[in-house]
Amino acid sequence: MKYFALALIALIPACLGQQHQCLQPDFVAHVMFVESDKDNDAVLHLTELIDVFDVYDANNDTKVSRHEYVKYQTENDPELDGISNALYNVYDFNNDHHLTLDDYVAFYRSMDADKDDSVTEPEFKTYWVQLFNSVKHHGHQIC
Repeated sequence: MKYFALALIALIPACLGQQHQCLQPDFVAHVMFVESDKDNDAVLHLTELIDVFDVYDANNDTKVSRHEYVKYQTENDPELDGISNALYNVYDFNNDHHLTLDDYVAFYRSMDADKDDSVTEPEFKTYWVQLFNSVKHHGHQIC
């Protein structure tokens, strides 16, 4: 199953009917949130976020390299290479070229607008819409 960090990537084609014409941030963010909220309590917990990233750790070394992440994201659609690399840069908070627990905690905190150690869907959607818009400015087509 594709999760959110790739829900962004893997669900983009699904949201667009397999055409890379336009990304609708609110819709994609909603789908990403629902897919990630495994306990269905309307809150994304840090453990759920970590579970999302575990999918990308092909060699099970508790780190996600850029190669692992981009390979996973582009396996079914090579055209997603650019956006996958752009997202990896966002996730790699300490710029060490590996995603680890420190990066996940920092990423989670960046989505937690009210700093209450929980990420609600409105916080999640606000974060992702802003991120999608920043990706838009880097040459990716978003509606």
